Amino acid sequence: MNIKRFTSLSLLLSLILMVTSSFALYVAPSNKIARALDWHFLGFHKFFWTICHINIGIVFVIFLVIHVYLNWAAILCYLKNKENKLIVFTKEFTAAYLLIVFILIASYFNLPPLTYIYDLQEFIQSKRMEASDK
Repeated sequence: MNIKRFTSLSLLLSLILMVTSSFALYVAPSNKIARALDWHFLGFHKFFWTICHINIGIVFVIFLVIHVYLNWAAILCYLKNKENKLIVFTKEFTAAYLLIVFILIASYFNLPPLTYIYDLQEFIQSKRMEASDK
């Protein structure tokens, strides 16, 4: 068995399941309402999606660490300039870093466009509450 292929495919599959469980938990009602409504997504209840998300997240991190280890030489190449000198703050690294910093700052200060994601979830929750009251 090729360990690099196994690791990459495990990362891909766990990412797909993490995205699916993230979506399920994003649209899920609160625990109390989910139990009262017997809420399901793709045939599974909220508790399953919560446990699945946590466990697959752990698996994803483990395979991510293995992936970084197996591809360390390639990662170092991403941090080298044309003269083959290691430069951490390449254009690509700086852009990636600034993107992450923006997401953190926008999340902390509740800035758009990231607040729209939370607002949409609140809207979905309120519509669900209205529907359950009828």
